[in-house]
Amino acid sequence: MKERKISKEEVRAALEQGETIEDYPEDWPFPSQLMLGIVEDRPLHVVAGFDEQTGICYIVTVYDPNPVRVVGGFQGEEMTMKCIMCKHGETERRLVSVLIDQEETPLIIKNVPADVCRNCGERYFDEETTGKLLDLSNSESHESGEVEIIRFAA
Repeated sequence: MKERKISKEEVRAALEQGETIEDYPEDWPFPSQLMLGIVEDRPLHVVAGFDEQTGICYIVTVYDPNPVRVVGGFQGEEMTMKCIMCKHGETERRLVSVLIDQEETPLIIKNVPADVCRNCGERYFDEETTGKLLDLSNSESHESGEVEIIRFAA
C-alpha cells in the first residue's frame, strides 16, 4: 500500500463505504471479495477476506483500478496489455516459475504460462492457469521434502 500511496484510512473508508463487485467464496483460507470504494474522488479496489470466527478482516491487495489497455488482438496478432502496476510497460507471453510457499514443503511449478510486463516484470495469470495453480498447490500428492519442483501441464 505504501508503494501505491494508499493509506490505511483510505482502505478502511473503501471497505466501509464501498460495494462488493465480485465474490470469491472458494478462496482459502477465507472467502474474499473484491470491493470498489470511492475515497475523496479516488476509486480503489480492495480484495479482502473475512474470518467469521475471529472477526478479523484480512486485506489481500489494494490498488487503483486503472483500466487495462489491450493492444492488438486481430486475427493472428498477439495480444498485449498495459501493465497496471508500473503503468509503463506492455506484457509479453512467457513461461515462468511460480513459488508457492507451503508450510511443510515449498512448491516450485515450472513452465507456467503468464503475461509478463517488459518493464517491471509483474506477472499476470489467466483464470484457467490460476485455477490449475490452485489445484496443484492444494493437491495432497506432494512428497515431503525441503523443496518440490513440478512441471505445469497446460
